[in-house]
Amino acid sequence: HTTGLERLLYRIEQNDPSLRELILDGITTPPLPSSSQQQQQQQQPLSFKHLEVLIEAIGSNTSIKKCSLQHSQITNEIASMLALALVDNTTMTSLSLRGNDLTSVAVQNFYSVLNSGENRTLRVLDISNNVGIDEDVSEAFETFMEQRAVKRMLTMQAEKAKRIAKGLPLLNEMLEEESEDDWRIG
Repeated sequence: HTTGLERLLYRIEQNDPSLRELILDGITTPPLPSSSQQQQQQQQPLSFKHLEVLIEAIGSNTSIKKCSLQHSQITNEIASMLALALVDNTTMTSLSLRGNDLTSVAVQNFYSVLNSGENRTLRVLDISNNVGIDEDVSEAFETFMEQRAVKRMLTMQAEKAKRIAKGLPLLNEMLEEESEDDWRIG
């Protein structure tokens, strides 16, 4: 008897081509010790170990383009694991960590990975509504992501111009419009 999480991990690890979006909004990490007994019973937390395995699988996945962990009590430690997963991930274009428990330290970790050139595919990283992130750090990161987008656009235009100049056919843009299957928990 397999659980939904086990099936999901299997699909991620097997690079299921129909799994294009991973929406885990509201999935929670274990309740804080200060949480009331009632809050702890209401939440069905994903253990830290399960989250670690899930993030590791995401790092090597080649089909997921969008991942969302909004309002999921994601901490700096979990965000650091996600940042490291982006080093290996070459397909994810969007990651949302909106409304979590991140601080400026998490943003600096993402910046280090993305600025190193290890990951060239991530276009959107939503870190909004994380009260622990300094406004200056948030604005600087937003500017960095915008510059990254402009650089990517210019690179794509240059590649297109080279193909046209060489008389080569343009790549089929319809591949981007493949049917998308998503996985939602919560």
